[in-house]
Amino acid sequence: MKKRKFKEGDMVRVKVFNECPEHWNQAGRMNHLMGKIVRINKIYATSLPYKIYDEENEVEWWMKEEDVEPVSETIVIYRNDR
Repeated sequence: MKKRKFKEGDMVRVKVFNECPEHWNQAGRMNHLMGKIVRINKIYATSLPYKIYDEENEVEWWMKEEDVEPVSETIVIYRNDR
């Protein structure tokens, strides 16, 4: 399998497009994912390698590597006295 930029379990942000990509659901059911952070559930050796679960529509979608971008995960902890 081709080396992928992301792996299963990675959190990624779906890029924002002016119009939905050709390989997306043409009825617009995926458009609400633009700009949202999603988890990659599975990786396949296809042209649409990344499977994500869409909780709003209760369906799985496949995305290309150029549809998503990395998200840096930072945890900040504040104390009450500081």
